[in-house]
Amino acid sequence: MALLGGSTLVPASSVHPADGPDLDLRWIVDGRLVRLELVLNLAFLDEIAEIAREDEDALHPLEAEEVRAQLEPLLASKHALRIDGVAVPPRWLEFRVAEPERNLLPLFPRYGLRALTKVRFVAEYPTSSDPREVALRWELYPPDRVREDDFGQAPPMEVNARLLADGVEKAIVFKQEQPEISWQASEAARAARFLPVPALDLGARGWRWPRLSYVALLCGVVWMIASVLRRRRPRAALALKIASLVLLLLGGLGPRLLGESEPRAVRDAELASVFEPLHANIYRAFGFTQESAIYDALAQSLAGRELLERIYGEIYAGLVLAEEGGAVSTVQEVRHTRAEIVERSLDAEPPRFALRARWEVDGIVRHFGHAHWRTNAYEARYELARTAAGWRIVASEILASERLASGTNDPSRADAAPLPESSRR
Repeated sequence: MALLGGSTLVPASSVHPADGPDLDLRWIVDGRLVRLELVLNLAFLDEIAEIAREDEDALHPLEAEEVRAQLEPLLASKHALRIDGVAVPPRWLEFRVAEPERNLLPLFPRYGLRALTKVRFVAEYPTSSDPREVALRWELYPPDRVREDDFGQAPPMEVNARLLADGVEKAIVFKQEQPEISWQASEAARAARFLPVPALDLGARGWRWPRLSYVALLCGVVWMIASVLRRRRPRAALALKIASLVLLLLGGLGPRLLGESEPRAVRDAELASVFEPLHANIYRAFGFTQESAIYDALAQSLAGRELLERIYGEIYAGLVLAEEGGAVSTVQEVRHTRAEIVERSLDAEPPRFALRARWEVDGIVRHFGHAHWRTNAYEARYELARTAAGWRIVASEILASERLASGTNDPSRADAAPLPESSRR
């Protein structure tokens, strides 16, 4: 099940951040993992610090470590993160400088390479247990040069950020007048991340009785024996005949009297209603960042270690797009457009069925400091079976995939325009 794979989305020239100071902030709370990922361009860095470098429009690799040593303490002093009310200092894990995409220069007439050259910082905040509350205060708001007026006056930036918690990624905004945002753990929110799966009543399967034909045959044998004994032991013969009549009556009415019923007719739409949430929950599992949490979530939809590991590997590989320079994609919405039941064995043990499904996926592809959306369509064959834990997908085979639409908009940003309806056909 490849996820959001395929060829390059759009020409690089149509995907770019703002022509001015730019910051991409991603805040992650996943179990004991609390992390901050920052991507800042040189234009932003020049607004918050005096970055000494030989070339104003570039950052030489030999200058990078000095910049890192200068900026990590500054960034640490300009934000505060509290876990359960206790301030926790950052532990810096990563610093990286991205090569600017020089073919985008015509789109940045004001800042040029300073807008395109970006650095990435990653910090983690150690905690000994799953936090109940995490609060982040952000204090860096340089002038928003994109909104500068004719007199050179610019309002402070609003920092559009993303919070990934409870397996859900949502847009948040830090403002100078509202610099702090809090997150609180919620089991209800975590559970609500996954769609409920109907139990699907297949009909009563209680007391088992022989079919009426076998009961009738048995009654006939008993009646013949009673006829033989009629002259020698009339009372015994009468008792046997009465017993045969009782057996015949119970053979016909017993299932109804004792709660037995034939498996009911299950409509195709009911079977599809079992598959669709199970399938959508596979994608939702990858809202988590820790491998153990992803596996636990996948196990709510998939049965069998081999299938679970294969699906994990296929989707994870699709999340990192090699053809786009290692860009990372996340799923925003899954829409099922067709479910055709091709096989059913609901009276088997365990009950099972197979279907051919088609669905569409809206996703966001994240590069170093910018993002864009895409919509893909897939078709596959799935087999489902009812296990002790409920209905699970037990086999899958991808049949087709295609690109439906793409664009430069990043739907995860708080100020983003909605996706066009043409992508939701």
